[in-house]
Amino acid sequence: MITHTNQNRAIKINPSRHGFIMKKQLFSYSISPTQSPDFHLPLVRICLTGDMNTDYRVHKTAMSLMSMGYRVECVTAQCKAVRLPSSKPYSIKVLRLMFRNGPLFYAEFNLRLWWYLIYNPSHTVLSIDLDTLTGCRMAKWLGRFRLVFDSHEYFPEVPELQHRPVVKKVWQWLERHTIGGVDRAYTVCGSIADIYQKKYGVPFQVVRNLPELKSMTHVQPAIVDSRFKLVYQGAINKGRGIVETIRALAYLDNVLLVIVGSGDETELVQREVERVGVQHKVLMTGRIPFDELPAYTLSADVGLCLLENIGLNYYYSLPNRIFDFAQAGIPVLASNFPEIRKVVGDMGTGLLLDDLNPETIARAIEQLRGDKVAYQMMCDNAIKASRELVWECDLPVLRNVFNR
Repeated sequence: MITHTNQNRAIKINPSRHGFIMKKQLFSYSISPTQSPDFHLPLVRICLTGDMNTDYRVHKTAMSLMSMGYRVECVTAQCKAVRLPSSKPYSIKVLRLMFRNGPLFYAEFNLRLWWYLIYNPSHTVLSIDLDTLTGCRMAKWLGRFRLVFDSHEYFPEVPELQHRPVVKKVWQWLERHTIGGVDRAYTVCGSIADIYQKKYGVPFQVVRNLPELKSMTHVQPAIVDSRFKLVYQGAINKGRGIVETIRALAYLDNVLLVIVGSGDETELVQREVERVGVQHKVLMTGRIPFDELPAYTLSADVGLCLLENIGLNYYYSLPNRIFDFAQAGIPVLASNFPEIRKVVGDMGTGLLLDDLNPETIARAIEQLRGDKVAYQMMCDNAIKASRELVWECDLPVLRNVFNR
């Protein structure tokens, strides 16, 4: 039995009853489905540093690869096995590291990843983001496998690096010396694909981070509250507009801000809630597994996707929550950036803001709440857009990347 704490409650989980078996080893542990995989199928190893419980894009990719006739193993370092959903039919290898964050974490993970890949043959290795590509690229020098790169973001331009010039130069150096060695590559939007193709001459395909086609009629809202509900879902990191939205709550009555997720600035956000004095207007759920997330999205009246213009990664981003909000049939309040504008502006699924001033955010929320006709039109547009903005639309691109 495994015990973990969730919202101050101790929960005991028997892995074998939840569809997986955990084998603990000295330097790693493996999580396998109870049904034995077909070892005659070509193996794709997906390498990432994130949490398998919340990285929905990796899960969709793994499931799609299995439908193409591949066997899949995900190699990570931060997975919490006790929260692993029972429906995952692919294997997970979790590398046990001495360091949990910072430069030593990335160095240790890539070194361990390199060692693991050269001693465990693969047909294809899929590197998720630049922070895994060094280990994968080094292993390719000694191993015979196809290396595919999935860039979830424009890594050297993430906000956390904008005021750390030395660290940023290190990542830029790694980028220059690794991306040119991949066999195939794809990313989340056209703007980032164009940047990489111009810089390194490597063709990048576009596979957007779209939700899977599914009905929301059976989903029960996780939050029942009569107030006008706003939802932010994702990492609580720098430049996500969360602090500004909290300050905007001081100008609003009868609203509830639901923050789903955790991250580097969780404590800062909690302190800001107390400083502004809006504890009764904010609910922080912590990190939620992706299969439980729709219940929170569906509970809201408006979704939030407010990003600061700090680095090209945010400016050219196309966050998956925009598509999640459309699938839930709710409008989105979003930043007026190029890729976001192509969806929200062109499809009429919400309002775009040119700045993140708390008063501006408050006025936009009041506009959405007050104009019932415009609000309903945005809801209708969101539902219409959701029929086009699904994972299955970009699946042919993914098939082309792996099967050609």
